[in-house]
Amino acid sequence: LEKLAREGRIDRYTPVWDGGQFEWRPLHKATAQYSGGASRAEKAVAGGSPDAAPGTRSAASKSNSPTSDKAKRRAAVDQQRRDRQAQQKRPSKPAAFTPVGISEPLPPPPVVPRPAPPVQRPDKASAAAKNNAAAERVPLALRRWLARGIDIAVLGVLGAALLTLLAEHFVRDLADGAWQALEQPWLLAFFALFALIPLEALALAIFGRTPGKALLGLRLQRTDGRGLGLFAALFRSWQVTVKGLLFGIPPLTLLAQGWGFVRVVNDNETAWDKAAGSQMQYAPLTTNGWLTALAVMLVSWMSLLSGETGGRLQDLLYQALESLNGF
Repeated sequence: LEKLAREGRIDRYTPVWDGGQFEWRPLHKATAQYSGGASRAEKAVAGGSPDAAPGTRSAASKSNSPTSDKAKRRAAVDQQRRDRQAQQKRPSKPAAFTPVGISEPLPPPPVVPRPAPPVQRPDKASAAAKNNAAAERVPLALRRWLARGIDIAVLGVLGAALLTLLAEHFVRDLADGAWQALEQPWLLAFFALFALIPLEALALAIFGRTPGKALLGLRLQRTDGRGLGLFAALFRSWQVTVKGLLFGIPPLTLLAQGWGFVRVVNDNETAWDKAAGSQMQYAPLTTNGWLTALAVMLVSWMSLLSGETGGRLQDLLYQALESLNGF
């Protein structure tokens, strides 16, 4: 600026960029707030060298007439107006600013890379606690599996016989074929899966448990602690048949039961309980309770697979009907 002033190319009204105010301002105003008075450039405009005595002026400054100073001020004001209008027409993103005396824009600030997030190492204590909790849930999953097996062999077979007996009063030929099918062990087990749905739902809605669950200290309720309704119990029983047993298809039902067992061990829940909004409550089970449940499981399934269960149920139901007719 001092050199430009000595050459007569700028004066005290020439607009320069004020970095503190972020705007174009006349030279004498832009430099006064930093130097506390006239700067070297402004003194050079006034005349002579910056170190000359006050009152001494150069021949070039004396040759400037008031008319030329007024024209320069008017030109400076017009230039400021044009710069302001041009700045208003620019896009919102500011262009690179080139200060006076610098022909190239300033380089952008260096980009500081973000530090990499710390690597979270697995906590050995939490992993051990998780494994211990999973090991403690293995007996709970086994109790649920035994309860389901007892319910199919006892409650499901009874439901299949009752449905066949009811069908006998409406379609005689169909009932005869159904009784013969019940004498086949695998057909009886397949029918028992679907016959169990209404009986299990009714037992869960009224008592919160089934015969198998009662033997193994299990009780079903909603997540808020209230009893399970009839429609929710029906939905849950259907979900067990579909997701937990895969309709009893032999190769697939084993995979489904294994998946449900692992889900209980790892997450302490099943897909059908989550869908129905229910949860299982576990009461303490003694050794005698375990032995009783295992005995009932073995006897009921041995009777079912022997092929004699269907005929025995038919005889028992007929005797019960004759007794009722006698009253």
